Amino acid sequence: MKWFATLKSELNKITFYRSLKFRISLLIVLTGLISCSVMRFGILQSYFNRAVEVRVGDVQNQMKVLADHLLTYNYLQEFEYRRQLTSHQWSSNIRLHLS
Repeated sequence: MKWFATLKSELNKITFYRSLKFRISLLIVLTGLISCSVMRFGILQSYFNRAVEVRVGDVQNQMKVLADHLLTYNYLQEFEYRRQLTSHQWSSNIRLHLS
């Protein structure tokens, strides 16, 4: 605490910190820093939100194209056939091993 008292007494000796010019300059600098921080935060948040929306839109478009492709070429019906065939082969392999 002694260093704080010493610092305070030294600052009181300097008259520049008491002047109106210094106080106005400090007020302008603080106002600028605060407004820059707020603007930076707002711009970054807006940019991040927009970037996420664009990526979600891209993925949705790709999924629509993929779904259209799957429906056009009947991949889902072929998958069901393959699944049934695989299930049948699996069950026949079990029967062979059990016998």
